Amino acid sequence: SESKGMEASLQLRPAGGWLVQANYGYTYARFLDYKKNEKTDYSHNMIPMVPRHTVALNAEYSICPRRILDRLTFSANLTGTGKLYWIEDNEQVQDFYMLLGGKIIARKGIFSLELWGKNLTNTDYLSYYFRSSAKYAQKGVPLTFGINAAIEL
Repeated sequence: SESKGMEASLQLRPAGGWLVQANYGYTYARFLDYKKNEKTDYSHNMIPMVPRHTVALNAEYSICPRRILDRLTFSANLTGTGKLYWIEDNEQVQDFYMLLGGKIIARKGIFSLELWGKNLTNTDYLSYYFRSSAKYAQKGVPLTFGINAAIEL
């Protein structure tokens, strides 16, 4: 097999309170010579579970309203996972998909409260697929919301 790729990252602080991060990855991973038996040849197929492209974009804005809170942070993230093949025969494919998330974090002293949402667009995707005596697949996590509370000592 062979695997080639590259990654690039960028981080900016365009103005007070802002942080923006962008990441991109490209991978080309394939079998060079893979003959499972006389009838089955996977040579030159793509290696399973290796997405061709990955992308991530994160933006965060923080303010410090001192009278009420030490810090209030708003953030959003967008992640993309490129086309990938689930098994060696390259017949089952997961197409490129993107997930949007966001959160609001309030901090006061040693206390923090976080309200978050994941897969805000309720994107339908597979998180896993395999074949044995039958085909099995696991759907990705749907639209989810939550609250975290923490005490940092």
